[in-house]
Amino acid sequence: MNPYIKILNAARKEGSKDNPPSICIGKVISPPPNLIIETKNLQLYTDDIYIADYLLQGYSRGILITDGAGTKITTIDSLKENDRVAIMPTADLQTWIILCKVVSI
Repeated sequence: MNPYIKILNAARKEGSKDNPPSICIGKVISPPPNLIIETKNLQLYTDDIYIADYLLQGYSRGILITDGAGTKITTIDSLKENDRVAIMPTADLQTWIILCKVVSI
């Protein structure tokens, strides 16, 4: 093998070790509360996952209407089987964060 290619490959490998993990697309195999997400032929279970709170059924957020009345909105939808989600692993690749639900246009 060309020695320059060996040096280039070693530099690429060494340089990439500190790159942040990238965002992946996952598929919901089982919805919450027994959440299972599949990505890259890997199944992630509830213990492996953090999820954006607004993706969970029953999430409540207080809002202020212009007339001054405080109102609370509670979501009734959640992730469903076959939904697609944007997910990202933590630096140690042991925990994954569900960032949002995504759709194709």
